[in-house]
Amino acid sequence: MVEKKLRSPETLKQWNATRKKIEEFLVNQFQLKNIELAAIEYSFAVKFYNYLTIEREKALGEAAAKKQVKNLKEILTFAETSTWVAKNPIIKFKCGGGETDIPPLEYFEVEAIWNKKINIQRLAEVRDAFIFQCFTGFAFQVADIEKSVVTPGAIALKLTNLSLFTTRDMNYKKNEEYFIIANPGIRHPGCACPG
Repeated sequence: MVEKKLRSPETLKQWNATRKKIEEFLVNQFQLKNIELAAIEYSFAVKFYNYLTIEREKALGEAAAKKQVKNLKEILTFAETSTWVAKNPIIKFKCGGGETDIPPLEYFEVEAIWNKKINIQRLAEVRDAFIFQCFTGFAFQVADIEKSVVTPGAIALKLTNLSLFTTRDMNYKKNEEYFIIANPGIRHPGCACPG
């Protein structure tokens, strides 16, 4: 399928990695090089997952191990549709990553990002936008921004024509005006503000 460009070489590489991990598991747990498909039970998936995350010398993370079990589940589903087995015995094994709770950054982490010297202009602008969002809570995609100087070093931003302007805690209505007073430590080269 790779030769016919129906699958990428990377996909083949991933399936070969899964095959090697299954072979490694069979040798380690059952001292077998292969196993009859009909001999596989639900507990096989649990044991395979535990082997990958706990017992293996180079243990995998939870998401990577679940991906391997998901690939095994896909193989067994193919075996079921090909009538090689009556039913996929591990179909009920949950392979989803679930909700990951992403902890917010501590102030010193945000400050480290803020002070990081970045020589690539577009990456520096992404960093600046991220820092702006951290300190204001504002996240927007498209807006018309009018700048005016309030005091030396402080800028008032008038935001209008918002297409997306929400934060986790606050919602802003589209096409309304919002004002932000900012005292940026970093001047953008395109900024017409004095100082």
